[in-house]
Amino acid sequence: MHKIWKYTKLVCLILLGIFLVGCKDNSNHEEPDTPLSFIEKAAATIIIPSELTENIEYIKSFEFEGKTIAVAWKSDKTTSISNFGIVKQSYNDELVKLTATFTSGEETFTKVYEVMVPALPIEVRFEKSLKEIEIPAEVSGNIDLLTAFYDEEMKATWTSSHPAIISNEGIYSSPKEHTIVTLTVKLEVGGNTMEKSYEVKTFADPETIKVKHHLVLDDAKNYDANYLENCHLENDVLILNEGCLEGKYLSNIFEVEPTLSVVASWGALTSKEATAEIEVRVRVNGKWSMFFSYGAWGLG
Repeated sequence: MHKIWKYTKLVCLILLGIFLVGCKDNSNHEEPDTPLSFIEKAAATIIIPSELTENIEYIKSFEFEGKTIAVAWKSDKTTSISNFGIVKQSYNDELVKLTATFTSGEETFTKVYEVMVPALPIEVRFEKSLKEIEIPAEVSGNIDLLTAFYDEEMKATWTSSHPAIISNEGIYSSPKEHTIVTLTVKLEVGGNTMEKSYEVKTFADPETIKVKHHLVLDDAKNYDANYLENCHLENDVLILNEGCLEGKYLSNIFEVEPTLSVVASWGALTSKEATAEIEVRVRVNGKWSMFFSYGAWGLG
């Protein structure tokens, strides 16, 4: 009886061993990738920053597990991020959707990346708006004091040191004597402000000469030295000062009989590198027009 029990125990151990071998774990077995799942895995390796302020170099193709994946890119806001990866910040934050089309063989997969292009920094916005402002060094008529910019959120207010000569709106009135006027612009955007000042020269009106006929002769010998700039008179000839590229002379005011047209002519000797130009303006009912040019002549 004792011997039979020992055999029974041996049989049970053998059966248990067979059972354990027959129940081998197959949980690590993976199904092979389909063409679509393969390209999705490849696309997952391409990372695009969530925010861009500089140009991005798009990946046009890459190798993944021994295969070449081609990529085509398209932006929904090409003014912020072009289809070639050119990034351009504007005056507002822009959320851009970049669509990438991945291709492997005949299989394609599309993935969309959302990228924020932040607005230009405040100091850059100020700088860009200031570049739009053009204030002449000399003023003898109304000037345009800019208040509207490409940056539509930018606001500007102007202050003149001599509003009786140049008003805060840019309206000009002749001074009684030569005066330097300071024009200050205050820019404001997003609760931030900055100021910049411009100095402009204004000139008292020259002497007014009444003319009873329609022919006016103005010789260099009659020029008023107070109205010469970067030039001088030498033997009754107007000569450009040494080292200066441009000079000006402002003539007297000639009060003429009512007329419908004005024709200006002049005589000048120039080099092959220089020109002479005459500009004329008229005053009607106390208001001066802009200067009208008769064109630059010379160059030898």
